[in-house]
Amino acid sequence: MNADHPTHDYPRDVVDGHIRTGRLVRLACERHLNDLAHGGDRGLWFDAGEADKAFAFFRMLRLTKGRWAGRPFELEPWQKFLVGGSFGWKRADGSRRFREVHVEVARKNGKTETAAGVALKLVSMDRETGAEVYCLATKRDQAKLTFDVAKQMIAKSPALTKHLRRLKYSVSHDGSGSKLEPLGADADSLDGLNVHGSIKDELHAWKSRDLWDVIDTASGARHQPLGLTTTTAGFNRNSIWWERRELGVKLLEGGEGFENDELFPLIYTLDEDDDWTDETTWIKGNPNLGVTVRHDELAARCKEAKQNPGLANAFRRLRLNQPTESVTKWLPHGLLKSAWDDLPEEALAGRVCFGGLDLSQTLDLTSWALAFPPDESDPNWRLLVRHWVPGHEIREKENRDGFPYRSVAPPALTITEGDWVDYDAVRKRILADSESFRVVNLAYDRRFAPSIIQELVKEGIECVPWSQTFGGLNTGTKEFKALLTARRMRFPKCKLFEWETENTVIEIDGAGNERPHKGKSTRRIDGVVAAINALSIASFKYGTEQADGGVAEIDLDKLFKGTW
Repeated sequence: MNADHPTHDYPRDVVDGHIRTGRLVRLACERHLNDLAHGGDRGLWFDAGEADKAFAFFRMLRLTKGRWAGRPFELEPWQKFLVGGSFGWKRADGSRRFREVHVEVARKNGKTETAAGVALKLVSMDRETGAEVYCLATKRDQAKLTFDVAKQMIAKSPALTKHLRRLKYSVSHDGSGSKLEPLGADADSLDGLNVHGSIKDELHAWKSRDLWDVIDTASGARHQPLGLTTTTAGFNRNSIWWERRELGVKLLEGGEGFENDELFPLIYTLDEDDDWTDETTWIKGNPNLGVTVRHDELAARCKEAKQNPGLANAFRRLRLNQPTESVTKWLPHGLLKSAWDDLPEEALAGRVCFGGLDLSQTLDLTSWALAFPPDESDPNWRLLVRHWVPGHEIREKENRDGFPYRSVAPPALTITEGDWVDYDAVRKRILADSESFRVVNLAYDRRFAPSIIQELVKEGIECVPWSQTFGGLNTGTKEFKALLTARRMRFPKCKLFEWETENTVIEIDGAGNERPHKGKSTRRIDGVVAAINALSIASFKYGTEQADGGVAEIDLDKLFKGTW
């Protein structure tokens, strides 16, 4: 069945091992070849002539960006598979097989221009009278990105300018009465649509499925509607992007009950066990590597991500098309060492400070941190962190946690007797620190607040239950890193605390707020949580704010007059 058509070259090269891809693309290629051999049993057939028409249409187009601007749109092998497969596959009645094409690929692989070309093909050369084709996104401004590329393609193509009229928010084909428009979920009304074609841009950013459902319903009256989703990966598993992605993955994997001859998923991404820093894997998310994606530029971005863990998830998601979670490693390797100094604790006697307590579980680490704002004699923030761990089966704890607790001396770590955290030892240490320093407040997690809190209150310690939500921890989390980066924080050398910071990953919500994530962090981070609690309540009391590369000065008069 049209065995020699260019559409089939790419899947054959993938399956034969001549082109390296990820597992999901390989499965899509195997599906295509299997349908060529056996699809007739289900009434499916490949129309080589229809695929040829699509290729010819793309050759009329001119590229619009970068060093390729003005050149004819020569489809790369993977794009021939995409375009030829989308338009060439037919049903027994001659109608188009696929109603939905789901393409995931990293940035800079030409997906916007490919989508614009498909949109123009649907509006001008699909033998559909009165076709309504829409470029869709959460907002119309985002939808206009693909729409504007389509308009530029018309302007650069003499053949298209004869047949397509361009307005600010519309392209029309007078011969068929068809139109192409940008449309966002923020439109005043989405009623009355009769959708023949839809280009759904960056589906991972769609906040809800409402627009998807409207378009899906509005396509029901058309004979052979076609929707094209083009997106990079996201991190929100509770979204329409993840729903459609999972449907495509299960279809490719042959999951029972997921047969769907109307869906064409093409997902370029690294495999689960791949090392994202391994350059040989990058082709899996970048089929245009070496064409529109420069290897040296990708390598430079990877180097930045390795040096700054906060950039790692963005690099993996946007440049390799790996779905990530909303967590990221917190501090660059080695940053903590820049804050080490040998100032004795006695030098901090009498200074104002704030406490943070992380009681954790009775069998695990408990941590107490003291954050000292700058004073008139010292421009730096100071931090002291103490830990306690039960001594019973300490060797097993070391093997389990992967850290040599017995190598750390008090007061950084105290190994107590017995099976449980000795809260009495913790209480005595807090009281002793309160005699040595001016502890204004102690912040703690109310979920783990046994009688020790009541006892401390009786001793005159002002204990404040502190929310462990984004709202409670965002400021302290960000200011900790900002102070370190600005070289404005100092504390004694402690390999246990260094280990905890290396373990820490942060969780980021949709508004960009941050907090440490115990569940996703690799091992213990209790000392970090205690320190962030201390910095959080300090920030709350004195209104410290981040400022270009660091933290703003606090009001020392306010500090020492006790006007909080």
